Amino acid sequence: GSCSAWVHTPKNGPNGTIQTNAFFEGAININDFPALGDACFSSFLLETRSSDSVSATLKDFVLGEFNTCPEISITKTADDTSVCVGTPTTYTYVVHNPTALNLTGTVVDDNETPGNPADDLDVTALCVSIGAGTPGTVPLPPGNTTFTCSRTLGVGIHTNVVTVVASFGGFSDTATDDATVTVTPTPKISIDVLVCSPPQTGFQLTATPSGGTAPYNITFDGESCTSCTSKTISRTVGGAFTATVTDANGCTAQWTRNVGYCSDSANPQ
Repeated sequence: GSCSAWVHTPKNGPNGTIQTNAFFEGAININDFPALGDACFSSFLLETRSSDSVSATLKDFVLGEFNTCPEISITKTADDTSVCVGTPTTYTYVVHNPTALNLTGTVVDDNETPGNPADDLDVTALCVSIGAGTPGTVPLPPGNTTFTCSRTLGVGIHTNVVTVVASFGGFSDTATDDATVTVTPTPKISIDVLVCSPPQTGFQLTATPSGGTAPYNITFDGESCTSCTSKTISRTVGGAFTATVTDANGCTAQWTRNVGYCSDSANPQ
């Protein structure tokens, strides 16, 4: 027999001693084999023999799994989940490699069309369109690897899914994440046509918002109103009169009307 390196109580013989030809359960610590380096084990195979001879016929086989291979993950976030049309959205992609292995991989955004690679984006190339081509492969070392890119989206709700495929030797792992950004339209503001007949000494102008998302806040030549549908000012001297509207989403628009004495420029809106 031989001495056990762990607590062992045999059916026969002294404790701590494994008898010759006896059955026992053991364990192997893979970390105790430095020669394996960054090896990744995803499975194992156990077998039995008809006798204790190394040349004995193999009998039963048991296949199992190890969890020593990478479990890659990725997060995708937007700097602002609600923006006004025309405002770029900056996406941040963070690939997390929890192991000590130096992985390589691809990071691809589906550009809102899952299952259709025709307009996919290579995130590692700053969201460059790859169409149906092959994305670039980049190192994904232990820890976090971050990529960012900015895109200007149209009005609507946009949900994009990113997929990272990481590999080491013959092993590969995949992870996904998504982010949703709502792009809202900007409002408009118009200033009505001035009606002024000499010898009239005063006039009124009204600024009226439209589009965007109500309620509106209006500032017209220094005068303001909150949650209003229009703003009227009274003046006795001509000049440049500017109206600014801010809608419920914080989107803004501005217009200026130039008014002389009893004269008016055309309203462009």
